[in-house]
Amino acid sequence: MNDINPQTVAVQYKDSALSVMRSSTLAVAYQLIGDTLAAGDSQRALYITEQLLLQHGEYVPLLWMKAYILEVQGIDWNHRLQFCEQALAIDPQHFEFCLMKGDLLRKLARHHESIDWYQACLAFYPDRWELYTSLGITLNETTETQRAEAVFRKALALNKYNAIAWFQLIGITEFSRQDLNQMQASLKKKNISPSDKAQIAFAIAAYWRKLANVESEAHYLKMANEIQAVGQNYNAAANKQIIQQTIEQFDRSTFEKISSLIEKYQSELSSKAIFIVGMPRSGSTMLEQMLAQQPDMTSTGESCLLEICLSQTSNRKNLASMRPSLIPALSEQSIIEFRQNYEQRISTAVTTPVYSDKSLDNYRIVGLIKAAFPESKIISIERHPLDIILSCYQNSFGDVAYSNKLSDLTKYYINYRKLMAHWQSVFGQPFLSVQYEQLVADPETQAKQICEYCELDWRPEMLDFHLNKAAVNTVSKQQVRSPIYATSVSRWKPYEKLLQPVIRKLEAEGYL
Repeated sequence: MNDINPQTVAVQYKDSALSVMRSSTLAVAYQLIGDTLAAGDSQRALYITEQLLLQHGEYVPLLWMKAYILEVQGIDWNHRLQFCEQALAIDPQHFEFCLMKGDLLRKLARHHESIDWYQACLAFYPDRWELYTSLGITLNETTETQRAEAVFRKALALNKYNAIAWFQLIGITEFSRQDLNQMQASLKKKNISPSDKAQIAFAIAAYWRKLANVESEAHYLKMANEIQAVGQNYNAAANKQIIQQTIEQFDRSTFEKISSLIEKYQSELSSKAIFIVGMPRSGSTMLEQMLAQQPDMTSTGESCLLEICLSQTSNRKNLASMRPSLIPALSEQSIIEFRQNYEQRISTAVTTPVYSDKSLDNYRIVGLIKAAFPESKIISIERHPLDIILSCYQNSFGDVAYSNKLSDLTKYYINYRKLMAHWQSVFGQPFLSVQYEQLVADPETQAKQICEYCELDWRPEMLDFHLNKAAVNTVSKQQVRSPIYATSVSRWKPYEKLLQPVIRKLEAEGYL
């Protein structure tokens, strides 16, 4: 989203802005800005804030208010980092801006700069647990997991109720009985926030998982997921309808219409894409890291760039409202603009001949990818459905609302399989299907097949992806730091009792 031009909104917002600026205290202004944001009008809130900045100068609390609004609006990280640095030039030790800068550097994959920045901040804030926690998160995404654990332990020494630290320690430490006692005490703390309670419950579940106590683990997983589900209002029926509409409306004729337009389009993009699609916890991060060992490969992670461009093309204000079934209704001009927008954005992030995009939800628009990007490759990563569903339920995916209930996960998986079957019926072989179990059982053979499909040279170092020191910020970050192992195959079996409703539903639908 571009910066708001005051001239275009001055008339609309003039009265409220003037009223605020005439007030004798900024408290009134903050209240109005907060109320405006709560009403969903971030543009108006930004305009008022900028008018106040013109009146009061570069007043840091107002700058922080603007920073928050930019975050709400989803302004890109580079833009926000520039603004953050402007604020720090005025007040170099402003604590919230110090935290923000480190976090933005991490999100921009500038992990070493983020680590250096946090360490510099600790020189004048040596007892702030928030800084240690943020430093630990950055370290945890790199290969420095032992250092990350030490930093999280320091954060907990400063604040034993630090839910984020307890949650981040999952996978990089074995919790002790003393840890368990402290986490359980944290759950009983008065005024604990729902998000903190959920993260601690996930951590306690991990403790019992290590001891193979399925009943106790299931108790805390249920607690964590139920807390996360509050306010998300996942609608399984609506998702089913969207999938069905996509199946009905995106047929061979739609593909041919888009393909004929793209054939006339003069692309300026020299890099070729490899799109990895599938369900979470299916082995996609491992596959991405294997491909990343190619010397001319850039990994763009879960960029969601196709959906962003599609959302903008269809004049939708947010990704959640973008329905793939609307693609057939796009005008010829819109389709060309979609491709141009994508090329402009990806060219700023990629300079290598090949790049990978692991935005798993792109399975929803496989037909569009095949038509609009005929030069690209698509890899579908598959895994035993019970292992996928269990692993999703055992991990926190934040705003992935369907992952908080086993019943919703089951329905989501079934609709995923139906749409993938549709793409195969329309295109024959629109993608290479890789089975996780085969990949870990015979990685060299599978990797060679992947290279052949992607028109890449086979390289033995693809099997040594765990030695890659590049940062990883997915739930699978710990798994891809280890050599290929098969212990994650059939992990669902000890949980068969818990998964009985899932098993019955999948068997009835023919997916087991």
